[in-house]
Amino acid sequence: MIRNGTSQHCNILVIAWALLTLALAPNAQSADQNAGDAGIKIVLRNAVSGDRPADPAEFADILIVRDRRSIPVVPNMRLRPGDLVSTGNLEAVITFNGDEKELIVGSNSQIDILNPSIRAVIGEVVVKIKTGVTKAATATRDLFRVEGEFVRAAAEGTIFYFRTSAEATEVRVFEGRVRMEPNLNEAESLLLEAGEIATYQPNKTPVKHRMSSDQINEILVKVRRVEHAVPPYSGRQIMPPPEPQPVVPKPPDTPVITASTDRPELVQEVKRLLLALGYDPGPLNTNENESTTAAVRAFKQSRNLPGPAQIDEPLARVLRTEKNALDRRQPLPPLDRGSIKGIDAAAGKKVYTKNVMTADELIECIRQDQRAEAGKAALDATMAELDARKKLLENLAEALDQLYKNLDRSDQTAVDSYNARITDYQLLAEKFNTEEIGRHRELLKSYNDALNACEKMCANRQYYIDDYLVARDTLRLKEPHDSRCGI
Repeated sequence: MIRNGTSQHCNILVIAWALLTLALAPNAQSADQNAGDAGIKIVLRNAVSGDRPADPAEFADILIVRDRRSIPVVPNMRLRPGDLVSTGNLEAVITFNGDEKELIVGSNSQIDILNPSIRAVIGEVVVKIKTGVTKAATATRDLFRVEGEFVRAAAEGTIFYFRTSAEATEVRVFEGRVRMEPNLNEAESLLLEAGEIATYQPNKTPVKHRMSSDQINEILVKVRRVEHAVPPYSGRQIMPPPEPQPVVPKPPDTPVITASTDRPELVQEVKRLLLALGYDPGPLNTNENESTTAAVRAFKQSRNLPGPAQIDEPLARVLRTEKNALDRRQPLPPLDRGSIKGIDAAAGKKVYTKNVMTADELIECIRQDQRAEAGKAALDATMAELDARKKLLENLAEALDQLYKNLDRSDQTAVDSYNARITDYQLLAEKFNTEEIGRHRELLKSYNDALNACEKMCANRQYYIDDYLVARDTLRLKEPHDSRCGI
């Protein structure tokens, strides 16, 4: 079913668990296949190999561990709470209480059977719950749950996809809704509706958004292949999630506040937030340029957020949430105001002139200085490479001189070998003089340009200490910035 999310790491974990289990119980005997919990009926109904039902002999590829013993696996066998199921190269179809719930467990996946929920250890699972099983949205006691390392998904009469690994847990909802109850202390609970997706990772704030058509079709194609091989027990097939309902426009007599009123302030705020999260949006003004668009695009791609690379209020909300989470996890150390070479002034007493920078101008000055510092580091690294290349060419030239002195000109093979080595040397020397020296000159020019820009913008200008604290918070400076630009 769901092979694209699996990896060699998954296979190693499953095989390692199987070997450990067999080592704990080398003389494991066959358990009673029809035994099960009296209050719940869980059945390994079938398995799929490729696009066909698995043969009984192929069921040996599925590992079931019960009470630390591996037990033989056959179609339609009863499972118990506490069983561990590893699918190997097959995809397993498991039902709970007849047609109430059906699971499709992907290949190279491992789950633990709970009562009556499951724990997804690694791999992928599709959960299909019959409509009307859950009586009320607030009745959490009877909800079917899938537990992962980072989050628990509580299903409210739904169909959803759950993929977990050591790095992340992802949930896609196709029908109904799923409550996401995070295991991470700082993460907030989410309620995913049909058509939404969320990913949970350590030290990252989960964000829900609409699934793309590719994310929908990726699961539909795979699950329908399994459903074709083993028809769904409840008769319910996975379908594309419904499109969101269009927003009803406000009546004409209702005053509408357009975004253009606060647009400049929103642009400036988003730029500051992007910069605090490690993206370069260009100068912190109210103008949008190519750097701003590139920063928005890079942020949205890193978070799998849909929509064009433009600034709007939904983007600002996501950025504010991430910035708040960043401040909680990475508090900035206290700063001695006396260590800052700035002007101390009470609120409302600041006067900005040509010689006094605003907070945004100070931020741009520090960034120019950081660019110059990075350029100097790149320049030093290039110089070290040039010295090494130059030494190599000198050694080759000495070796060729020695070879020339001892060359037997009557030996055509030796002459041809010498000429070939001369050609190789000339190519290396040409590359050194054009590409490598040229790259060094470009880096030197960029470094000098950054220094000149820094000098022109920042030299001999002052700033208020409170504005420096704003710059420090925005740029995540760990200690007072020691500038080479005279600020």
